[in-house]
Amino acid sequence: MKRYLNPLLRLTLGAALVLSSAGLDAQAASLQISPTSLRFDLAQPRAGSLTLSNPSSEPVTVSVELSRWTQADGQDQFAATQDVLVNPARFVVPPNGSQIIRVGWRGKGFPASEQAYRMTVQNVPGPSAAGEGIKVQVVLKMNVPLLFTSPTAQPKVNWTLTRQGDQIQLSVQNGGTHFASFNDAALVSGDYKASLGSFAVLAGGLLRFTLPAPAAALTSAAPAQISYASQDATKVGERETLTLALP
Repeated sequence: MKRYLNPLLRLTLGAALVLSSAGLDAQAASLQISPTSLRFDLAQPRAGSLTLSNPSSEPVTVSVELSRWTQADGQDQFAATQDVLVNPARFVVPPNGSQIIRVGWRGKGFPASEQAYRMTVQNVPGPSAAGEGIKVQVVLKMNVPLLFTSPTAQPKVNWTLTRQGDQIQLSVQNGGTHFASFNDAALVSGDYKASLGSFAVLAGGLLRFTLPAPAAALTSAAPAQISYASQDATKVGERETLTLALP
């Protein structure tokens, strides 16, 4: 089953091996970013900013990359873009220091409909000092959504279950003008439960999930229900549920 990006902040850990003479040491960059997403008004998308903090006792070299975020063929798609300007794109955050990252629109004219981008902030592993031995440096990636949208835009999400041979496929389509996000989503039917994780469906976007069980696991004896954490700020900790027609 495919999982999709959390619309807020997602951390991805990898490892880079830096070889030296002897011994083994592990080092992880410690970075914090605020806010975890940026939204711009389509009518006048002025520049915004984020603050990257380094609470560790070592300097951290950081690189920033931008991608256009779309959804096609039921999946998230990312492509290089020059629509958005980020400054600086590479820098060093001193120990217990911080760096402001400025973001702004530089495309030709303002976009007519909601546009989504992803800013990837990543520490750059440095070389080992002489005599430090074999050092494992953990690469930390932070994916920050950038959304150019209208205050009046609204999502319009449709959930559909279909049979694909012996499998069941869940399609989540957004025919509205604003993205929709779902956290800790799950499909339940009787004793059957499939976790969908957290994901966002962009304006005009479509995501598909192939459920990890044969179609026979879903029967007409029990309705299929989708539940997810409420998006209403006044209902923190509650879940919303909707019932789907079985194929």
